[in-house]
Parts: sequence; C-alpha cells; structure tokens
Amino acid sequence: MLLRLQPAPMTNYRQARLFLRTWIDAGGEFAAKANARIIVRLQESSGPVCLRVKLTTDSKDLTKIYLPVRIGHADIYMAGMSIACDREVGAKRTLQFILPAGYAGRRIRVDPIRNAGRLADLTIETGTTN
Repeated sequence: MLLRLQPAPMTNYRQARLFLRTWIDAGGEFAAKANARIIVRLQESSGPVCLRVKLTTDSKDLTKIYLPVRIGHADIYMAGMSIACDREVGAKRTLQFILPAGYAGRRIRVDPIRNAGRLADLTIETGTTN
C-alpha cells in the first residue's frame, strides 16, 4: 500500500491510514512545526510487516520511529522503544523496516524531524512480507 501525502491547509490532517500532528501547508510542501508526528497504521497480517518512509527535508534533525508498547488496552510510545535513524541525516532520506508480526495492524509513530523545518516528497508505504 502506498500513501502519498499532499499538503493540506490545516494543522491535523487525516488521509487513509495516517494522522499528522503539527503540520502546515507551505506552498506545495509540508512545513513541520516543533514535535511533528505521523501516526501510521500498519497492514494486518499473520506475518512480518514492512514500513518505508521517504522524505526530503532542510533539517539536520534525526528521524525517529517509535514502536508501540501495549499498556492495558492502549498503545503508548516511549523513548526506550524508539529507533533513531542517525545514518539518514541528509536532505533525502529513505528508512525501511521489517517488523515482527506482533506489530501487524498496530500504529507506528514517525517523528520526521524534531524541530520546525520543511518537508517535501513525503511518501509512506506499508506492506507485508507474504
């Protein structure tokens, strides 16, 4: 499944299986405010699931992926379950993950950059290995 985002003139934007927080339209690109987040629902599957995030940014901040931790009936995100993508700090970034079946159908949090900055060519793909 390919989810390509188009800028929207609102702070929170829903499209298909995505939820964006603290984003604004910046004339054909996205502008992320501080602590911008993308919540992505992964594919349902009985096997491993895949996530690919591509973006172009002017920020030197790291991109982080947060895996959900089940507490009671809710998933939460915490630093101890995050992956800091420190090898991808240039303008064009491609992050790819294969996650265990236990994450299928759950929501993953993507923090593309920590501070405010411009984002373009944002593409998020989810799938399965089956």
